[in-house]
Amino acid sequence: CLPCKETPEDFSNAKAAAPIREGEVVPLDPILIDTDDFEIAGLTWTHHEKGVAVFNVQGVITNKTQDERAVPKLRIALRDQAGSEIYHWTITPAASRIAANARTSFDARLENPPPHNSFDLRFATPEQ
Repeated sequence: CLPCKETPEDFSNAKAAAPIREGEVVPLDPILIDTDDFEIAGLTWTHHEKGVAVFNVQGVITNKTQDERAVPKLRIALRDQAGSEIYHWTITPAASRIAANARTSFDARLENPPPHNSFDLRFATPEQ
């Protein structure tokens, strides 16, 4: 889970040296998810834009194989202080298939998210 808080003045990330300001984009770990086939990297996120509570996370998915692959959907879950999931949704990356060693981006945006303390990002299972 990645930490976050409800208000921009309280909101901070383990990698950030100072509190996040409205509209500020925060880079997270260089590689967030690394599987045999795919890597998710270049992850950034914002929590407020123009006075509106917004959860927005963006990143890049790389196909690490030597073959074209279908890109799975991504599942984002917001969690409360106890770590319980309070809301989730799935998104489809920009491309449904990517060539060998190629990349595609994703952008997950939710306006007025429920109050949350952390979030997870992972590849969705086929039934999600």
